[in-house]
Amino acid sequence: MTVGQLRERFGRVSFAILIFFTTLAATPATFEKDDSPPQATGGAWQVIKQDQGITVERRKIEGSPLVEFKGHGVVDASVMQILAVISDTKNHPKWVANSIETRILHSINDKNYVYYSAIKAPWPIADRDFVSRAKITVNESQKSVTIQTYEVNHANAPTNTGRVRMPFIRVTWHLQVIKGTQGKKTYLTFQVHANPGGMLPNWVINLASKGVPYKSIQNLRRRLTETQMSPEFAEKFKRYKDWH
Repeated sequence: MTVGQLRERFGRVSFAILIFFTTLAATPATFEKDDSPPQATGGAWQVIKQDQGITVERRKIEGSPLVEFKGHGVVDASVMQILAVISDTKNHPKWVANSIETRILHSINDKNYVYYSAIKAPWPIADRDFVSRAKITVNESQKSVTIQTYEVNHANAPTNTGRVRMPFIRVTWHLQVIKGTQGKKTYLTFQVHANPGGMLPNWVINLASKGVPYKSIQNLRRRLTETQMSPEFAEKFKRYKDWH
């Protein structure tokens, strides 16, 4: 079989990878102690796409065959609005492609959770799932919020689901208020370095995941125009209401 035929066959796989990468980004998570993984050592960022005000970059990570990707651009919404969408786990299927479910396994506060997420993949690829911790870090002086997620084990995680458990996940959302916009615009950065598991070749994973940052930001933009913040999330994130 030629390389071209392999690419055509595995093209369907890329959609599955895109689906669960996008989902990763979507929910905060945690434990009582700080067990954050070490920061990866990477090379220089290389721009690979610029479209619709979104720039996508990639870089090689030391000791890993999988490339790290980053997307960034302006979103016409406040930090408060964006956090409300990302944190609304029950509505992830409305904007996270092929989301089957996302549920909190362990919650400490509104900035720390452990969550389980399952993703529908196209035949013949097996569905994926993962267990992640996410932490929200707030920088009041800089008026910025960072959401970091990474893989963990948890006693409440379902087992024997028939899905492939994703072994490696590192996703970061960074939300920065844009000065002079009265808090109505946010500069958003999305970063992902992950392994979907299973028998997928590394070149297929890299090929598929390069579109993830762009798609994630576009999906979030769309969701923000489709929904209004609920009173629950307005109260939860009211501290950011006056950021500008």
